[in-house]
Amino acid sequence: MIFYDPSCPFCMYFTEQVKSAVKEAAPNIPVRVVNMFEERDEVEQRGYVPLCAVNGKPITAFFMDRENFHEVKAALVKG
Repeated sequence: MIFYDPSCPFCMYFTEQVKSAVKEAAPNIPVRVVNMFEERDEVEQRGYVPLCAVNGKPITAFFMDRENFHEVKAALVKG
């Protein structure tokens, strides 16, 4: 899930970049983009909402640092 705040003028661009980076790192997982205002229930059930979460784990790596975007793959490892 990728959460975005539609009040930010750059948010959709960054959201699309994050989506692309996740697809590149893990092409087999589905990506869902969540508007934080329209799907408030998704935000409320999680409390703190990172901008990007994979397998329930927050992804903090900057999407432009593709070489170090390994958090996505690490989030997919069970354990």
